[in-house]
Amino acid sequence: MVYTTKYSMVFNYSCSRLVGILASDGELTANAATKGTHFVRLCTFRDIPIVFFQNTPSDLEYLAPGGNEGLTVKSRAQMMSAVACATVPKITVVVGGGFGPSSFAMGGRALQPNFLFSWPHARQAIASPDHQLQTMRQQQGLAERDIDPALLDRLEEECANHPPSNLVTDAVILPHETRQVLSQALDICTVYRQPPLSEHRLNVLRM
Repeated sequence: MVYTTKYSMVFNYSCSRLVGILASDGELTANAATKGTHFVRLCTFRDIPIVFFQNTPSDLEYLAPGGNEGLTVKSRAQMMSAVACATVPKITVVVGGGFGPSSFAMGGRALQPNFLFSWPHARQAIASPDHQLQTMRQQQGLAERDIDPALLDRLEEECANHPPSNLVTDAVILPHETRQVLSQALDICTVYRQPPLSEHRLNVLRM
């Protein structure tokens, strides 16, 4: 078990089988991404399904110039590569926000998980509505009072409605039904799982 206040990795006998659970509640730092990479590879070698629970913020400002952005980008890229090359079943549940680069590494749709579910209040986009408005103000030189207050509501609605309506998420599930839905999804993955291309498929990433 590895955990911090914002990132957890545990093995758990859930849904009558052993699964690896990665849960995030904040930006994916360099250390967290490195640990996540090792955890995903361990699950791949041991043939253990992976379940992602993600609540990632729009942390594009976290990579602002002058910080340790190089190490962070490299660590996240390594985790994305490990998740993309993992041959075990992967299921993602968006429990809050699904924004920014951290969302991709945490089993986002771009990395093709077997199933991607979201809770009713979940929001998904490249950037959060607040960050989109902040970027628009900076690019157009607008003051906060110049922004239509209704625009934020429209962006919030778009982040909530666009993923399900465009099949980015497979289903919107209720929180108390999560265990049952995960059990059914894991059963489907077990029955229709394709054999791996090789016994040990280890990705190589040089940056």
